[in-house]
Amino acid sequence: MFDNRTDLQPPYSRAVEYVIDGSSAKQVWQWTAPNNNYAAAVSSARRLNNGNTLVAFGMEKGRNGSTGPTEAYEVTPAGAITWHLVVNGVMTLFRVEPISSFEP
Repeated sequence: MFDNRTDLQPPYSRAVEYVIDGSSAKQVWQWTAPNNNYAAAVSSARRLNNGNTLVAFGMEKGRNGSTGPTEAYEVTPAGAITWHLVVNGVMTLFRVEPISSFEP
């Protein structure tokens, strides 16, 4: 899931995974952008079929206190970046969806 971490000072955002066992949850993975991007809202994280995670930081710099930029990453379970996109001129980005092909 995407965790905006708005209650922390200074705030930061991350993708995080928990294992739920009964009434308890244990964190088993997390990833933060190398530029410490903080997105106050409208962001996403989703696990891909290849085991990597697609993470979107959905708010531009200055919007609701976000540090920006509006950007997306694909990261491996070890945290290595395999793909990165900065979206200029977009104030908010709700989520990033994988595209398997541009072919019909």
